[in-house]
Amino acid sequence: MHIIKGSNLFILLFLAIGCSQESNESTHVSDAPQPIQIRADGYYQSAKETVLKLNVIAESFGRSVLAFITQPDQINVESCREIWLLLHKVFIQLDFYFYAELRSDEVRALLFNIHAWPLEPGFIDSLPEYPTSGIINDLTVELSKTSLRQQHGVTSAEEISVGLHAAEYLLWQRSLADFQPVSELREQQVEDGLVLQQLSNNRRRLVLKLISDILKEDLISLRSFLIIDQKINRSYVVNDPLYAIQQALKDSRNELALISSVDQQNHSEFSQSSLQNILSRLEIIHRSYSSDTNLSAALQSLDRQLAAEFQQTLATTLLEIQSLRPGDSDGITRLMTLITLLEHHIGEVMTLLAEQTQYEIRG
Repeated sequence: MHIIKGSNLFILLFLAIGCSQESNESTHVSDAPQPIQIRADGYYQSAKETVLKLNVIAESFGRSVLAFITQPDQINVESCREIWLLLHKVFIQLDFYFYAELRSDEVRALLFNIHAWPLEPGFIDSLPEYPTSGIINDLTVELSKTSLRQQHGVTSAEEISVGLHAAEYLLWQRSLADFQPVSELREQQVEDGLVLQQLSNNRRRLVLKLISDILKEDLISLRSFLIIDQKINRSYVVNDPLYAIQQALKDSRNELALISSVDQQNHSEFSQSSLQNILSRLEIIHRSYSSDTNLSAALQSLDRQLAAEFQQTLATTLLEIQSLRPGDSDGITRLMTLITLLEHHIGEVMTLLAEQTQYEIRG
């Protein structure tokens, strides 16, 4: 199916509603309702506010990382994790509003730096069976923002050294003991010619700090790009709601499938937050459909039954995921069925719009 981007779908929705009403105008002139004007100012404002959050939360994450490596205890690591989850949620919201824009040639490399996954843990740090593997343990790799950027995706898309999911791995998969500062060398380390900065714990602390610094820089760059583009033409840069909803449902279904996969790495596998990712998308779908726009009323005028079915299914899906727990295979199956049904409903809506528009064009 051809996807209509930007304000064009709003125009088609207006035409479709107007055409449907005009077809009955000759026999019911006095009773014909006026075409519904699509109101999306709240939707555009939400997109703008999401962009503006980026640097604030990135700075907050950087401060939490600094506090953690200064005092690597449970309280500080939990603070880092909490802010990471918030930052990742904002990025999911950003992807909702700017799905097509974030995949444009202008920002593709920047997006890979910010949100690359899946990743190979052994590329960045040691594995139990390979205790000297990873950038952190490779003393031939000088640790700096420049070197980490150079290592990122150097020979494979899974060789990830920067971004949200590199930070996620370190914060959830490495123990507190791995971040304790080491201020004295053992006798053997002295004999081997090592210095304190070369010890894995100290390098790991530095890598986490560098990743947070790079992430902040990249998110600020992305923020600037999106702000400028929104000012030029917000209705082109920001996805129209139906397209955004369609893509978010597709991403949610794909992420849900990964939860049950034994062959592929889950999105947010290390933090076990994939269900939170899906919930975030469903919440923003609900807001975009029900309050930030008047899509709910507009679609009811096109097909009241279809609009009612979509809204009821969405409400049921939100209730299902809010009570779902990781490992509940039956619940995951039910959720998959509901999300697939929502996709089907949106597909029906977009097909209906296309048919109505063709009817209007033919006169």
